[in-house]
Amino acid sequence: MISLNRPFVPPTLADKFDQDFLSGIQDCNDHKRNCNRFLENRFGFERLILTNSCTSALELCALVIDAGANDEIIVPGYTYVSSANSFVLRGATVRFADTYDFCPNLNVQEVESLISPRTKAIVVVHYAGIATELERLAGICRRKGIVLIEDAAHSIDATYENKHLGSFGDFATFSFHRTKNVSSGRGGMLVVNNEHYWDKALLCSECGTDRLINKGSLDSPYSWVELGSNGGMSNLTAFLLHQSLEHLDEITAKRQKMWEYYYKELQRLSIPTLRLPYKAEASNGNGHVFYLMTEHLEERNNMIRHLQNLKIMATFHYLPLNESSFAKKLGIDRSLKNTRAIYETLIRLPLHFYLRKQEQDRVMAAIETFYKSKVI
Repeated sequence: MISLNRPFVPPTLADKFDQDFLSGIQDCNDHKRNCNRFLENRFGFERLILTNSCTSALELCALVIDAGANDEIIVPGYTYVSSANSFVLRGATVRFADTYDFCPNLNVQEVESLISPRTKAIVVVHYAGIATELERLAGICRRKGIVLIEDAAHSIDATYENKHLGSFGDFATFSFHRTKNVSSGRGGMLVVNNEHYWDKALLCSECGTDRLINKGSLDSPYSWVELGSNGGMSNLTAFLLHQSLEHLDEITAKRQKMWEYYYKELQRLSIPTLRLPYKAEASNGNGHVFYLMTEHLEERNNMIRHLQNLKIMATFHYLPLNESSFAKKLGIDRSLKNTRAIYETLIRLPLHFYLRKQEQDRVMAAIETFYKSKVI
């Protein structure tokens, strides 16, 4: 089976574990400092908090902006559940927005129509590490005093208008899950670009205490001053993350090369009913996901079965949150035409650091065979 995902494992990981983790570093926070230093230098993220998941980072966002029962949060219908659940946990109302018809990203025009006096934040998801109309969305948020949160779970090392994704919003959240380009097994990061929220983010991330700000002493011990939680990254996870980050250039370059190969080969096949992934001039992706879209649901399902029968792991992606049973329970379900169409037609192809060219050729041959058979 050609696997859909496979986490990158640094070739010197075992040796580094013996040298640096078990015996080489005394201070348990040194690995976190190494990650922070790398991420600050590479992306210019001056204020960041390493977390145990992207979900924890989103939940921390909800705490910091004090999302509550009187607030509305605009979220894509086509995303992972954490993008919405993190704010529903705080009692906020989620308003689901549609995608574009040509790609799975948040439709900015649709977002504008959903803004109300109760809108506190907008969550924009950069699907597959590709951004669309991000400056326009950021401008709307600035003018209306709305918090912009980039769910950049897919987006490490991707850019928009030559600026790193995660740099545009008041907040950005990243994932280092095993399925992501850079993996620590599990892990995440909250980036705070709006300095106004930084002190509160530190308080909330330390169980609501002022330990990181006050430092604590006999004369002035730290205390509980705010609602908070403890979703911080472990030292072992930070060690694993730093080892992978050191290979980021190699990882991104290889994945981009494989992404481009799929794209050019599918262009060559020129299949009328098959739509290629959105390729924006302003956005430089990181090769995180390669997807294509069929004409209809039956074609998608038949192609997935065809590929899997040939031992090629291919699959669809998110089920629309706006159609979920829990959304109906909350009374926030809403029909979204493009989101439904994206869900019914999108297929993800295998893409990971260890994927070989001959395996990509097998995938292409299988797709060509499928369309030649006309069993769609």
